[in-house]
Amino acid sequence: MKIKTRRYYVYYIARLFGFILLLLPIKFVSRLAASLGSIAFSILSKPRETTIENLRRVFPDKPEEEIQKIARGSFSNACRSLAEYANICKINKKNIDLWVNAHGLEKIDKAFTKGKGVIILTAHFGNWELV
Repeated sequence: MKIKTRRYYVYYIARLFGFILLLLPIKFVSRLAASLGSIAFSILSKPRETTIENLRRVFPDKPEEEIQKIARGSFSNACRSLAEYANICKINKKNIDLWVNAHGLEKIDKAFTKGKGVIILTAHFGNWELV
């Protein structure tokens, strides 16, 4: 019962923050979220240590300073992605270019004019929901 009650509190607090985020400009929210991610990295010891340990396994040759920088950046990026997702309803055809950068579209257009099919490969940089 105690855990179920806590989930309700977390849910309603998250909804409240989501509503507040909708009232603020997207760019401000994105910067604020990145800062909050850095703060979360400092105070959430268990997720921080898990992230650092995973990065050490993936990058055994990287110096500890760089591992710490990557870990802090991943927390900031995760918070920024959540904040942007909360504001996704503000993004439209007029301002999408501020948030999504597509490179090489002319190559796709050229292939289509030749009557050929196209396979698009992309890396996961940033917020997938915006793409």
